[in-house]
Amino acid sequence: MNLKVMLKTSLVHHRESFKGAMLANAKSVIVAHNNSLGSIEPSNTDEKVAEALVKAGKPLDMLILDHVIISSDGGYFSFRDGSLIGE
Repeated sequence: MNLKVMLKTSLVHHRESFKGAMLANAKSVIVAHNNSLGSIEPSNTDEKVAEALVKAGKPLDMLILDHVIISSDGGYFSFRDGSLIGE
């Protein structure tokens, strides 16, 4: 795999995503990630990851309240506000 591609991607594993919340006996979480390129527009991959995390949380009775993309200039995109994630 090309190094540039490796630096632009990150694998999200459901068990690691929920581990801290489970250990804290949390009922819900807000997922956030930064975009090193500065864009706050969600990619198709971002949308698929959010959808997969919502699905994975259901059998755990873990609600994903929001998925937020944060840019280096202080901007952000909320999946909930953008109607890309719901209950």
